[in-house]
Amino acid sequence: MAVDTFGHFLALHVTPANRDHRAGVGRLDATIQEVMGESVELACIDQGHTDRKPA
Repeated sequence: MAVDTFGHFLALHVTPANRDHRAGVGRLDATIQEVMGESVELACIDQGHTDRKPA
């Protein structure tokens, strides 16, 4: 999910539960750029799942 600095919704990209959701950032970025009609600077704040298994 992408929001602007005010928390307004910009775009959403859903990935399967068995895939690293960081892999979809490029697609989400392209959607945001298209929706906004301009260049938007991205800041990713979620570390994502690292696929580490619990000890």
